[in-house]
Amino acid sequence: MSRLTEQERRAKRHAQLSKYIGYKVGQALKKHRKDHGLNNEKMAEMIGCHPQTFSKYCGMNSDMRLDSFLKVVKAFNLSIEDLIKGTEYEYWN
Repeated sequence: MSRLTEQERRAKRHAQLSKYIGYKVGQALKKHRKDHGLNNEKMAEMIGCHPQTFSKYCGMNSDMRLDSFLKVVKAFNLSIEDLIKGTEYEYWN
């Protein structure tokens, strides 16, 4: 049975946290989209991507490009913190 090095543990923890934050952002995107009465097609049009791509962002099946993320923040008049707040706290506690 091999033990993970400190560097491997950190990399694993970073990957887990990154995946969880992506999931929470995806859930927040879905919520804000629905709250504004928009469908995936309209949201995709607003941020300049294919509807299937936006759907993947919401399901955390794809990492969102930064420019798309910033367009979503602007479209909903949010701060970046509004979409990611609580994720680290919820994950580690």
